[in-house]
Amino acid sequence: MQLDVWKPGDVVCRLDRTLRPARRVTFVALAGAGHCVLPALERVRAAIAAEVEREVGEFRRLREAEEARRLAEKRLAEVERKAAIAAASAIEPLVALVRDGDREGKAKAAAALGNLAGDDDANKAAIVAAGAIEPLAALMRDGDAEGKAKAAGALGNLAGGDDDAIVWAIAAAGAIEPLAALVRDGDAEGKAKAAGALRYVWPSRRPS
Repeated sequence: MQLDVWKPGDVVCRLDRTLRPARRVTFVALAGAGHCVLPALERVRAAIAAEVEREVGEFRRLREAEEARRLAEKRLAEVERKAAIAAASAIEPLVALVRDGDREGKAKAAAALGNLAGDDDANKAAIVAAGAIEPLAALMRDGDAEGKAKAAGALGNLAGGDDDAIVWAIAAAGAIEPLAALVRDGDAEGKAKAAGALRYVWPSRRPS
């Protein structure tokens, strides 16, 4: 704040303040026996008080918004954690169903595993650890059209990533030949799923 007070008998007295770079409040009053100083100071005080009140209100709103954002992030993380736990608890029964279920059960279980594997490295690791690759490869060889298509989709989702160990395990399970056969002889869904899987499960990515 800059305060210029002129002597009695001078023309004006002026009080300037700048709380923000773009804001300047200027008060001009006729001088005389000091009468301009106190009213001007009172106006400055009131203006400063109003500005401080606005700033405090804005700060509170920002703080409340930040607290709300942190709370939302915390709740989202908790939901994701619970979803991951639920998914992990479902993986082993799904693998068992792919291995031992009836025709419809195998296809649905393979589709569910494919959905869990999509873009989720933790789920991929859990699915592989549960021993899903062998029964999925077997379904590729021996299943009906729907089962083969769902198994191909699951294997493609498992292989789609940076973990070459999964690709090698799929190749070792003998899945490449039935994938190639499905591209050649399958129905529309089977051909599309198998072609997508072969983009990742390719001999050039296997260990030498």
